[in-house]
Amino acid sequence: MKTLLKAKNSHARAPGCRGHAGWAWLVAALSLGLMTACSKKEAAAPAVAAPTTVRAERVVYSSQAIPVYATGVLSRRTEANLSFKVGGIVEEIAVRAGDAVKQGQILARLRLAEIDAHAAQARSLLEKAQRDLARAESLRADHVATLENLQDARTAVESAAAGVQIAAFNRLHAAIVAPSDGRILRRLAEPDEMVEAGHAVLIFASDGDGWIVRAGIAERDVARLHIGDRAQVNELTASPLPARVTQISEAAEPATRTAGDGKAGGCSVGFDRRHGRQSIFIFRRGKFNESKAHSSGRGRD
Repeated sequence: MKTLLKAKNSHARAPGCRGHAGWAWLVAALSLGLMTACSKKEAAAPAVAAPTTVRAERVVYSSQAIPVYATGVLSRRTEANLSFKVGGIVEEIAVRAGDAVKQGQILARLRLAEIDAHAAQARSLLEKAQRDLARAESLRADHVATLENLQDARTAVESAAAGVQIAAFNRLHAAIVAPSDGRILRRLAEPDEMVEAGHAVLIFASDGDGWIVRAGIAERDVARLHIGDRAQVNELTASPLPARVTQISEAAEPATRTAGDGKAGGCSVGFDRRHGRQSIFIFRRGKFNESKAHSSGRGRD
């Protein structure tokens, strides 16, 4: 009987033990959840930004002009395409791109065989015309030739003399001579090539007329600029150069709506480079530079 009661008591205490174990697991889970939530809140807290210091200034009127910034092409003011007066075969080109030349220096020559032949032909025609004129004058004195024959002979002499002058002029311009001191920018032909009359053989830039920057300026800014306004040209390897606005286009380019920077006009900034570090510009043609022009503050008409 006692054994049976002990068994029943043991079975009666089992549910209570299981209940205490369940409550323990629940308390542990809640504690872990609270700890995780607290750690997330602490990690998500934003950092406090440092205050920004602001200083107020009084607005005042100033007579200083607002500068206009633009990029442009740096080149010499005077550039020319040198060519032969007549066509022919190139005999020699004595210079290359970048070479410095002196005024009067022979830069290129044509083969003179054909040109000399034309000159000899012109001289022969002149000699024949002079003989015909002498014969016509003799016959006219004997009243054999008419006045018309004498006049025709004199006209033939004049025409032949003009032919000799033309041949001599072509012979003289069968060579390209440097018009002034400067540099060769491009070489467009080679020896033994056939070139036509007037075809560019060398592109020459003169040293005597200074340098110029051609820049495209927006319409809203070009109205503030005037001829003679101060400008400043900034390069990558040199200190800023003082300059002046020398030309302003009166019409904008249709594509860009800017005052063009080509030979058709544009806003040109000129400066004198005959003194100082002129050698640094030997190969700088076509390089873009930043220019800054200070308007005088006057409105354009």
